[in-house]
Amino acid sequence: LMNADNGDILYAKGENEKRPMASTTKIMTALITLETAAIDNKIVTITDSMVRVEGSSMGLLPGNKLSLKSLAEGMLLVSGNDAANSAAIAISGSTQAFADLMNKRAKELGLTSTHFVTPSGLDDEEHYTTARDMAVLAAAAMKNPDFADIACQKNMAVQFISPDQTRRFTNH
Repeated sequence: LMNADNGDILYAKGENEKRPMASTTKIMTALITLETAAIDNKIVTITDSMVRVEGSSMGLLPGNKLSLKSLAEGMLLVSGNDAANSAAIAISGSTQAFADLMNKRAKELGLTSTHFVTPSGLDDEEHYTTARDMAVLAAAAMKNPDFADIACQKNMAVQFISPDQTRRFTNH
């Protein structure tokens, strides 16, 4: 349990044990996506390779067009693996290159026991973190106003450019 304002650890048990991080991976993916969108909220045309990922989904289809910020909304609201992959490929060209970016950002944040392999959090022996590092990452993410705004929503309308529609998602 960490005070997010100053980083003080209030209670800890097993805080340095390396564990799989699953979909909490999308905290880092969404943070990088929103930081990128703040500079250039480019429109992403979804491809087959972007949505070819198992697990949770925001229902993206090849040919859909939406902004990076909308992809971050899909990651945070419904844990969309398709949104995470799409943003990663749009930003870095591949999920591996984006994982390298995630690991660079992790070092900048002082996450000493974290290693990313995928933008979505699918299991891999080399994809891990600790409770301590996750607390530091979550505190950093909540300092991003767009991240904090999305994370606090019970439901949200996400704008698609093509097809021209708004889809309402519930925060799980």
